Amino acid sequence: MKKDTAMIKKLLVVAIMLAVVTISIIAFIGVYTKNLNKLSNIIPNYKFGMEFNGNREYEYLLDQSEKSTDVYVDANGKVSGEVVKDTNSASADLNVSLESENGEVESNTESKGTDIEGYTQETRTIKANEDDVLSLNSYNQSKKVMEERLEEAGVSEYYVKLDEVNGKIVLEIPDDEDSAFIQELVSSQGKFSVIDSQTGLELMNNEQLKKATVEYGNVGNGYTVYLQLQFNNEGKEKLSEISKKYVQRTVLKEDTSESATDTSEDNTETKIDYIEIKIDDSRIMKTYFAEELTGGIMQIPLASNVTEADSLKNNLKSANAIANILNSGKMQNKYELKNDDFIKSSITEKDINTIQLTFACVIGIVSLMLIIKFKANGLIGAILNLGYLATLSLAIRYTNVVITVSSGVTAFLVIGINFKFMNILLSELKSGRLASDSFKIAMRKIFLSIIPVCIIGFVFAFMQSATIVGIGMVIFWAVIVNVIFNNVFTRNVYELIEK
Repeated sequence: MKKDTAMIKKLLVVAIMLAVVTISIIAFIGVYTKNLNKLSNIIPNYKFGMEFNGNREYEYLLDQSEKSTDVYVDANGKVSGEVVKDTNSASADLNVSLESENGEVESNTESKGTDIEGYTQETRTIKANEDDVLSLNSYNQSKKVMEERLEEAGVSEYYVKLDEVNGKIVLEIPDDEDSAFIQELVSSQGKFSVIDSQTGLELMNNEQLKKATVEYGNVGNGYTVYLQLQFNNEGKEKLSEISKKYVQRTVLKEDTSESATDTSEDNTETKIDYIEIKIDDSRIMKTYFAEELTGGIMQIPLASNVTEADSLKNNLKSANAIANILNSGKMQNKYELKNDDFIKSSITEKDINTIQLTFACVIGIVSLMLIIKFKANGLIGAILNLGYLATLSLAIRYTNVVITVSSGVTAFLVIGINFKFMNILLSELKSGRLASDSFKIAMRKIFLSIIPVCIIGFVFAFMQSATIVGIGMVIFWAVIVNVIFNNVFTRNVYELIEK
């Protein structure tokens, strides 16, 4: 019976150690699958910061353009839309559908704007940035909106610099596959409007919008992605009024020889008044309403019949970008991109290889010290220590922790902390203590000694600077992984091999 128990314990130890070795291989070597006739590692790479990869520097200047156009002016002198002049309305350029609610693509034929009660038509010179928004307060508001959009989009590393004299804004972000997408996200002014397609009169704007969210659902053979707009109390009332007016209805034909009272099918026609929904004067949809909307919520289909997972992901990303722009509010200033420069990192690939080699040497030296000092227990401890670092490596990569020079230096501290823990544990075992008692003593001593480090790490993890956040997140995951890994693997191994 004792022999069976001993054999089971040995098998458990072997199984645990094999699991640790497997984790180490996955983390440090990778898992490769065939992709387009070549092997690709499915384990994500480290997310290096701008210090390693370089960055894009976008320079935005205030838009100086102006135009003379016919506009509607309300009783207070406020411009409320541009008068429609011809049959060539601009098509949308936000890569979204122009379908109406009945699924049909509508024509761009527009009629000449007409006089509307409560509004007068005037010819005015409209500036992209009127004189009243050429102020430091407006510049700071625009900068704040840009930062909010970057935060909402999950951009982990960025710098936004404002020239308080001329309003110029410089944005620095990592040079990666998302840089162009982020540039467009930031540069949008965020002007939202619902206009009468026939006349050009503005019916609703940012002042009535409360919140934008993204929804998607399975419709027919594919998915449809929606932008859901929720309006405030004022917007709710206006939406109800608009949805009653802009509907499909049957009216008498204007040019007919029949009696005006003849309502037969031959003497009637279908008439639709359309609205257009625009962002930054670019149309994202032209439609009419099938029924009155009383709940203050409007759903706009941005993509339909989506069947591919990648396509659905990209459409959701675009829709979330539009929602982000609307939720952050309209920037008081309108900017245009002046310069787009790539700033090369001073850290070369050779430097990165040197850093990786240094880490490997440090881990090797630490492992050798444990083996020399504690023999068989030291060998097991060295393998467990390597497994801990491998697990931490995976946690950092899968949680997209940005690796900066500072967070890289912090990694050396992490190696030291677990080495100290392992050294205390093995010293206690060598002195003759039980494995369970030795583990408790080692955990207590190590965490009492690193309390200041833990506090600094948790505080840094919630800071805004990517450099500081990187330090905090490395410490945060080091502590979490240390507790979990050593309780699951280290403790059980030494308790199982205890005589």
